[in-house]
Amino acid sequence: MIDVAAKYAHPEVLAFWQQFGRKGLQVAEARMIQLYAPSPARVLDLGCGSGRAGLALAPRGYRVHGLDITWEMVCAARAAYTGAGLVPDLLQADARALPLQASSYDVVVVLIAALQHIAGRPVRQKAFAEIARVLRPDGRLILALDNVAPALYCYLWWGWRRLQKGPTNVSKAQSTAAPADAALTENRGQMSGLSWHVRGLLRTLRWRTWTGIVDALQRAGLLPGEPGDTHIKQVSLRPTPGDVYYHIYDHEELIADAAAGGLELLGYHSGRELAEGRAFGLRARQLDKQLFYAFERVRETRTIV
Repeated sequence: MIDVAAKYAHPEVLAFWQQFGRKGLQVAEARMIQLYAPSPARVLDLGCGSGRAGLALAPRGYRVHGLDITWEMVCAARAAYTGAGLVPDLLQADARALPLQASSYDVVVVLIAALQHIAGRPVRQKAFAEIARVLRPDGRLILALDNVAPALYCYLWWGWRRLQKGPTNVSKAQSTAAPADAALTENRGQMSGLSWHVRGLLRTLRWRTWTGIVDALQRAGLLPGEPGDTHIKQVSLRPTPGDVYYHIYDHEELIADAAAGGLELLGYHSGRELAEGRAFGLRARQLDKQLFYAFERVRETRTIV
């Protein structure tokens, strides 16, 4: 296993995120921000990578400050900001100890699962407390999580909705896809839709079954670590050398961790339902591959040592 900062400094990973940074927001990301954090607002882009969120939000009236643990990503974001005619407001720092003033942001955005690279539940709770500290009273956190693969239940739900609604919704969603969404699905290549979903089902069964077994053994104390802990190679679509720590959050666990840090839930959605503009059942929503949460800072923040 390698350090998270070293993983994202890998030339292939860095090159992907530099390219992806020019694609703008995903449809689901844009709708989530529109719903819970309309402009104007002062935004902290936590885990900013190559500056994708800042490049997309600055022209919409947001004042964006970017922060990332990987120096190479900060440099890439600075170059992208300068190339777009924006003044870089970027910093290399760790989410567990933000070198920022309290109550200084209206919104914190954490996209592409940055918090899931933090090992240890108490440490993740401290990161939530740091986010709450830098938010103004009633300030909001927009958090994206990646579950690696959706649950089998989600495939059954999507299949049932497809039978109910017919194929037109799928083609409509594809025709309105943002460049960022298209970039994240380029690796489909020449695969047919059926082949793609068969592969997705197999991946779902592998990930969900295996991680479920590991989680059960960890709860029983037969394996070290916490339920949800895993390691992945893929942070840029294609696998790159070295495993990196990754935590697959349980819905209730996430709500509890955010509350421990001083944040209360406003709402949550699956990426797919945001992109398609329709509501899913609660279980399908919680077990989708990509999840979006909105939290609000409670009036009194909490210190976690």
